[in-house]
Amino acid sequence: MKQKIWTPLLLIGMLLGLIGMAAAISASTWKPSPTGAESVAPTAELEQIEAPTQSVVTQAPTATVGSEEASSKGYVLLDQSEALLTLVNAARCESDLNPLVLNPLLDEAALVHSVDMWERDFFDHLNPDGDGPDARISATGYTWSRVGENIAAGYPTAEAVFISWMESEGHRENIMNPAFREMGVGLIEAADSAYGSYWTQTFGRAL
Repeated sequence: MKQKIWTPLLLIGMLLGLIGMAAAISASTWKPSPTGAESVAPTAELEQIEAPTQSVVTQAPTATVGSEEASSKGYVLLDQSEALLTLVNAARCESDLNPLVLNPLLDEAALVHSVDMWERDFFDHLNPDGDGPDARISATGYTWSRVGENIAAGYPTAEAVFISWMESEGHRENIMNPAFREMGVGLIEAADSAYGSYWTQTFGRAL
């Protein structure tokens, strides 16, 4: 029986063949990982920012005097305008920004939206008719060059909602916007609602 003779050339040839097979297997099974890409969150417009809706347990605000008519409709008007204005101006003062003042027309627009959100059971800057803050504020007779709006639901006090808004970039931008000069607040409490309370904060700069 003849024995096979493994010559150096034969061994080299077999070795090269094995290397070629390994390379082929590696090339067919290796898949490069996908290239990572950063995604940038869209910038929220001033009138299109929503606040979180979780509740914070703190002392509840007192009902506004003269809210009997509102009570008969299923909600109570709550007065937190001065409390919220104080918090807003304290934050603006720390950044050397001009203080805001309350404007009754901006209050009216804010209240209209808070009541509307409760009555028609929605939570958005655009109402079911497609009207936004600019339309609501203009409807009060307020003539403006710039307006903005923050909304929230479920917060029982001005401090609670203010903290939430300041922790949200878009809401904070509204509060700290140097272009604004005036502010309005509309707050209602409705026990049979989805959130319990509805906040609207309006901002404006009159012409």
